[in-house]
Amino acid sequence: MKTTAIRLAPDVPDLAGLGADCFEDLMGWTEGLVGGPRAELLEEGPGWKLWRLPLPGTPDEAGKVTERPRGAGTGWIRIKRFEGGGFRRAVGARFREPRSSSFAGREWNLLCRLREEGVPTPEPLAVGEVSAPLFSPASVLVTRELEDVQPLVAWLEERPDARNRARLSRALGVFFRRLFQAGVSPLTLTPGSIVVGTEDPSEPSDCALVQLAPKTEKELRFGDLPDVCLVDVPPGLNQAELETGEALGVLSEVGAHLQGASARERHRVLFGACLRGLPRDERRKLLARVSNAAS
Repeated sequence: MKTTAIRLAPDVPDLAGLGADCFEDLMGWTEGLVGGPRAELLEEGPGWKLWRLPLPGTPDEAGKVTERPRGAGTGWIRIKRFEGGGFRRAVGARFREPRSSSFAGREWNLLCRLREEGVPTPEPLAVGEVSAPLFSPASVLVTRELEDVQPLVAWLEERPDARNRARLSRALGVFFRRLFQAGVSPLTLTPGSIVVGTEDPSEPSDCALVQLAPKTEKELRFGDLPDVCLVDVPPGLNQAELETGEALGVLSEVGAHLQGASARERHRVLFGACLRGLPRDERRKLLARVSNAAS
């Protein structure tokens, strides 16, 4: 019998809250996962598959509830299952920061790091792996699915007015500042890596985005600005804040995909992300650099 290890988030009382009895249920090796019959395969890559399925007590499409909630709330979760993945990738995950004993453990560690720096991400609920001397051959990561969010480009298309664009550009400045402080690298983002909350942030909400479990010193929301969340986990960690040149490269890459962004909007993002505190002449040069790269 394989020896396994499972870690749960503070707000998850036990595996039953996720609809599972054991590690094998989460891996899909058994038929014991409560939400298994409703699971949807969303994406797959070398050695991994990402599934979407409901927590116990979540109504079906007809609104029917067939089981009671079991301690982790209701709604949908994402389960990312890793089996294999290649020797080179395994060595990188084991020996590059954050050093991890499995692919799922590495993503868990990176999510925790980002959230410690105040970067909103999907809420990590559980991580498990088959125990191994060097690196686990099979592991699983469970996160709570974000609700009431849209991809960045779609959010902008539905809200073309100047007020919403100004609010979003300020929120993006805060988001990128925290992301650069987290020291994750290499950091390659596209607008698809970022989602934005669709609810009014000044009103109470049941959205999973604002119910982030880890207790951090920094707020993970942006006050009365739209919520901005990172949905792609970067591959590594440098333990140091990104330098201005690296930060500008990331911003240029994202900005190149945002059609119609004005110079003022770009400046708001840049100023909040990495230009605050710099002399005016230097800020102008850096702004021109990013604007030229995006044109």
